[in-house]
Amino acid sequence: DIAFDEQSVVGARNFVNKLWNISRFIITTTKEPSSLKRPAPTTLADTWILYRLDTVLFEVTKNFEQYEFSYAIETLKSFTWDDVADWYIEIAKIEGSKDAILRYILRQLLILWHPFAPFITEHVHHLIEPDTILMVAVWPTGTRETTSQKSAEEFAQLKKIIEETRSIKADYRIAATTLKELIIRATPELESVIRTNEAVIQKLARVT
Repeated sequence: DIAFDEQSVVGARNFVNKLWNISRFIITTTKEPSSLKRPAPTTLADTWILYRLDTVLFEVTKNFEQYEFSYAIETLKSFTWDDVADWYIEIAKIEGSKDAILRYILRQLLILWHPFAPFITEHVHHLIEPDTILMVAVWPTGTRETTSQKSAEEFAQLKKIIEETRSIKADYRIAATTLKELIIRATPELESVIRTNEAVIQKLARVT
């Protein structure tokens, strides 16, 4: 006998639904063909998501080499659900012109998830590239490159502003859709990040 919890099955089902919805959104809203070539970032969010993808590729590959499959799954789930679905895709809807990066991320996600969810990933891949098989795709390589570390830290500040603003609105029982004026006291360096990403803060935190 082994420990078994039905909720883990429900959680896996919910995640597969999320992966399908992410895939469907990217396929139906982008026109640029998928590519294994890493696209060039143009915004802070682009630099951050590509940096996170490189980090995840490195960590998951290391997990596989050490037979730590549960760690690989948790790393992939966090990246897919939190970073890609909850943050990057929502920002992509605001900033636009993300076809190349979204397709690139989807391609890498399908390869990384294939050992754990072979049927849905092969099906989605077939929708994109009907003449090839995902199962024999080359495993991508990730690096712990440090050139984007500063951008990752700046994006973390941006996320904190949005999350704390949402929290304040919730504490005061202000409807999430109600626009309120947001005033931020910031250092000159942080102000630069805020000004550059003002539209993202306004849309995601629902403020003016």
